[in-house]
Amino acid sequence: MFGYVIPDRASLSPEAQSRYRSAYCGLCRRIDALHGLRGRFSLSYDLTFLNILLCSLYEGETPADSGISRCPIHPVHGVLWRSADPTDYCADLSVALHYYNAQDKWQDDHNLLALGYSTLLDNSTAEAAQRSHVDNTAKAGPFRIKSESSVASGVRRIEATCGKLSLKAMESSQGVLSRAAQFLKTAPSGLLERMEQQANEMKQLRQALEKFKAEASLGEARQFLASAKTVKDLHVLATTRNGVDTAELRTMGDFLRDKDPKAVAVIASINGEKITFLAVCGKEAVARGIKAGDLVRHVSAICGGKGGGKPDSAMGGGSDPLKVDDALASVDDFVSEKLG
Repeated sequence: MFGYVIPDRASLSPEAQSRYRSAYCGLCRRIDALHGLRGRFSLSYDLTFLNILLCSLYEGETPADSGISRCPIHPVHGVLWRSADPTDYCADLSVALHYYNAQDKWQDDHNLLALGYSTLLDNSTAEAAQRSHVDNTAKAGPFRIKSESSVASGVRRIEATCGKLSLKAMESSQGVLSRAAQFLKTAPSGLLERMEQQANEMKQLRQALEKFKAEASLGEARQFLASAKTVKDLHVLATTRNGVDTAELRTMGDFLRDKDPKAVAVIASINGEKITFLAVCGKEAVARGIKAGDLVRHVSAICGGKGGGKPDSAMGGGSDPLKVDDALASVDDFVSEKLG
């Protein structure tokens, strides 16, 4: 838990070393004032770093105190110390963290020294948990909840900011809203209404596009049906239709199957390296033993894939686009062999 932060004093300038020592001594002094001598044993570099960080962030916003005094560690020569409101928070946090660290050591290793220290800090930890670090809630500034999540059963985790961080977050959010409103050519107050209007327009355009694509697919299906070959009184067609999705393939296939009971059709669609096959058979073709599931498995296998489905409609896929023409060319022979 502790020991991750270690001061590199050799690389610090004399001024930085002085500031570090004053923050260290200031934290030690506040721990003693709040928790007594027993609490001083919790002093660490980690919390000293946090003390320096927080005091720097809130410098000028909270009153600071400094001076020179003696202590049990420096009984002869007085040392410079410096503290501010965040220092009291770090003092309480130092005691609380050491208390729970000692509790963990006792529970994990049955360390008697840890048990004794946690017992010694028990009351101090309770006091630290109950203490407010501002004498007036107005000093905390604006409070903004960032997120809420579940940690365990019956336990919720809330992340929030206050003071300058909340103000910066609100300024950032306001900036995003202003840019969004400018982009949509409306005022921030009318942004939601404008977004709903845009969403409805996009929905209508999408529906119109889908209708147009469906009509175009049916038009192509009619052309395919007109060019079908007759194999033993069945109308067989095999073609390629690139750049279409599964829904378009099904629309074309359903039209061919329902329009002509004698239809036996295979449509291939190539998108990059992905091959999709759709096979459909009309009612009369199915009655004569030609099943779409068997047909799509046959053409998919030629392209290194597999497929299956119902007797009147089935889908499959492949991985070798160079074999698509061979697969489609084999449909006539497949139907002839099945019919004998």
